[in-house]
Amino acid sequence: MPPDEGAPVCTPQDNPSPTEVSSTPPTDTPVVVAIDTSTPAPVPTDTPTPAPSDTPAPLSATATPSPTSGSKPVPGGTLARQLPFENPGDRSCDMLIDSADQPVCDPQTFPAVFNIQFSPWSSTAPVTVQVDTRKSETTSAMSWDFLSVPGGVGPGMHTITASETWSGRLISAKLQLGVLAATSPHFLVYPRTVAPGSNAQVWLAGFPANTDVPLGLYRERFDCNAFAQRSECYELARDLGSVTTAGDGTARRMFSIAANEPRTAYLVVSPGLRITPQNTANALRALGKPWFVVDVP
Repeated sequence: MPPDEGAPVCTPQDNPSPTEVSSTPPTDTPVVVAIDTSTPAPVPTDTPTPAPSDTPAPLSATATPSPTSGSKPVPGGTLARQLPFENPGDRSCDMLIDSADQPVCDPQTFPAVFNIQFSPWSSTAPVTVQVDTRKSETTSAMSWDFLSVPGGVGPGMHTITASETWSGRLISAKLQLGVLAATSPHFLVYPRTVAPGSNAQVWLAGFPANTDVPLGLYRERFDCNAFAQRSECYELARDLGSVTTAGDGTARRMFSIAANEPRTAYLVVSPGLRITPQNTANALRALGKPWFVVDVP
């Protein structure tokens, strides 16, 4: 069920494509392979020392460091200019409304979204869906999104009940979905496919309580040279400011997608995360679902 804030809940999302920004993408290409929480030692004021070559330049700098494939430290609270690119895509979970035996859906870490594909599906009869004992809703689409987010359905085992009239008879089935509590930073951007000129939300969980978390919106770039043997990267397109986590380490931020935003892959992340170029897809999956696409749903 969607949170009280009114986030959309019925958006199919099988075909990932890209997400947001209203400012011109940065023109420099500094080297950043990962974000580290360590803070560089202060430089004595009486003996100025040039910044080391592996330290990302400020957002206004124009220097272009040489390519590298190794992890680079970034000062705590600083958004990386570029990150390794990967779009892991999204998976759906099948629900057989005419069967007592259901496929197993892999558990997800909170915050989570499960896209459920109904089978069989009728274009003339709506499907009634209920989460646990909450109020049911109906959908005429062949898929439905179950959201487990701060302010809404929390972690735990949840039962999805779906029913419809098929060939003149009522059929019904139940599906079990597991949502794990976050013990490290996790993100969910929703909708998974965001239309240009619309809004999206990012939910956070697993962060320290009552902490300011800077957020950055990154856009896919095709001509990067920051990472060895890679021509694509995520480049910082817009600083989304900071959100303050609640006592349970969760937070939410709504952001907009410009009407002229390129249709490609995007990413929302914070400093202090390690995204390696050697296995970027798994590194991103370990962070939940911080990637999304901007396109017409």
